[in-house]
Amino acid sequence: MAKRFTDSEKFLNPWYRKLSLKQKVIWEYLISMCNHAGICMIDIEMMQLCIGEEITWDEIISSFGNRVKKVKDDKVFIPKFIEFQYGTLDEKNRVHKSVIDLLKKEGAYKGLTSPIQGCKDKDKDKDKDKDKEKIKEKIELIYKNHYPRKEGKTLGIKTLTKEIKNEETLALFEKAVIQYAHKVRNEKKEFILKFRNFAKEWRDYTEPTTDQQVLPWEDEPIC
Repeated sequence: MAKRFTDSEKFLNPWYRKLSLKQKVIWEYLISMCNHAGICMIDIEMMQLCIGEEITWDEIISSFGNRVKKVKDDKVFIPKFIEFQYGTLDEKNRVHKSVIDLLKKEGAYKGLTSPIQGCKDKDKDKDKDKDKEKIKEKIELIYKNHYPRKEGKTLGIKTLTKEIKNEETLALFEKAVIQYAHKVRNEKKEFILKFRNFAKEWRDYTEPTTDQQVLPWEDEPIC
């Protein structure tokens, strides 16, 4: 018989308090019947027998938000179980290592820096990916609208997306592209940097350029 820690003040928690009586019983069943990695095999018939109520898969998944995640056709994972029972998992700890191995086996560990990060951290990672994609799209637009030589796009954008992380740097990059395009506006194509090469040295073109003009008397011989 497994023994688990329980929160003696759970009834004071607004989330738990707002659950219906049926949902509370389902929750208690899940955290009691799951294995030591927070994975619970779902046998609807057995649950109904133990709880004394008719239960559907939809109730199990939708009633608890991100606190219960379906990992296989007949299993769910309870992320907060890990945090509450163990704290931060450490692979050097034999018990923790067995938990990590189970999570990996059941597909509940993949995509998380740590299994206790839960959905909030995963959402943060998704936001970062979205921001990175937006930056990439803007770089491509700058290339399309302003860069004077349409060669070396793929490698150039790959290089730039590793360096440009925010709007401030992106604005500086756009300024460099426009100034470089102005600088080479009268050059032949072969003398203009391919985009992949410009991507490595674009910061050299962030300072304003001035066209050198020859004053009328400068062509006269020096006396």
